[in-house]
Amino acid sequence: MDKVELMMKSMQKAFYHSSDFTVRQVDWRNGSSAILCFYASLVDAKEVQRILDTIYARLDTEKPYWSETLVSTLEQFTMPQAVERICKGETLIVLTDSGEMLSLTILNEVNRKTIKMDYTIDIEVDEFSHDKLYENNIRDDVQAMIQKKVQADFEEVLKILQEQKSDTLGVGRHIRSYHPKMFKEDWHEQFASLTLEPKVKVKIIRTGVLR
Repeated sequence: MDKVELMMKSMQKAFYHSSDFTVRQVDWRNGSSAILCFYASLVDAKEVQRILDTIYARLDTEKPYWSETLVSTLEQFTMPQAVERICKGETLIVLTDSGEMLSLTILNEVNRKTIKMDYTIDIEVDEFSHDKLYENNIRDDVQAMIQKKVQADFEEVLKILQEQKSDTLGVGRHIRSYHPKMFKEDWHEQFASLTLEPKVKVKIIRTGVLR
């Protein structure tokens, strides 16, 4: 495993392999490689690609590889600093050869108003009228049925909370801590206008009354 692959695995591990975290290898100057990483829910991927194209054009002309139209910094790479910047909604290009990272602020107003919420729920089923829950196909069907119902309940609860402008789930607390650029003082008004996208995954971990 080369240096780039090791770095990418370390980045994925730092973000707990979140499906919302994007990390991939990109080409850089003189045949070297770099790593691009950002949070998909905070950054417009198309805008990231447009900025990359601008950077590549500058590389070809030997000009500085960051755009004067962006808020950007070039500094020594450290994992804690990288995690902090990405959580704030910044896009990072990690230069693996030099050990530096280029931080770009590429925020998208529409995406900043969408929050994805992933939940994994482990459940136990004591009784099942049709029995044979130990069979994989039956277990999968029951699991899917429960997941569909819980997903609908989540969406309904979030709808009511937003109508009441009541952030009882503490979304604002999380945003203020990890994505301060998204947070506004009139949070309850902002909370009501957000697009909340819950994604529920249900897993049956045990069946029957015996433990």
